[in-house]
Amino acid sequence: SGAIYNGALHTDAVTLSHEAAARRALTHESAHAALHAALPRIPTWLDEGLAQYVAGDEGPAHWHSYEVMVREHTWVPFASMNDAFLVIEDSSDAGLVYHQSLAMVLWLVEQRGERGIADAVAWLADGGDPTRVLEEAAHRPLDGEMLLAFLASHIAALPR
Repeated sequence: SGAIYNGALHTDAVTLSHEAAARRALTHESAHAALHAALPRIPTWLDEGLAQYVAGDEGPAHWHSYEVMVREHTWVPFASMNDAFLVIEDSSDAGLVYHQSLAMVLWLVEQRGERGIADAVAWLADGGDPTRVLEEAAHRPLDGEMLLAFLASHIAALPR
């Protein structure tokens, strides 16, 4: 990671020496800072997914994870993504959780546009139940099968 946010934003000289990487890393971590300040009860998947979304982090590693998810018909159970990801020890599992977090935000945006993001933030700011934020913001529930169908469509639309 080129930067982290843990109550303060940290980066290193190497990251700062590469303009595009610095911009993306600082945007990502600044999103975490803003979200944590405004929404202390934000689910971890939404916090991470929104940070990736605003930073434009989606890339080949995400697409590979999406392809694996679709091919192996697997996803991380949504309820397990509400709390901290710190207990994930396997790096490939951690990558999948982060990538699925972005996929869930992308699904929300496909359903409602960026208005869905605003509604998710408003739901949480008004004290809404964090475990229901996606359903409330999307105006429909998401399950694993729907996520895989979305990912298959998303992968098919990617430039090759």
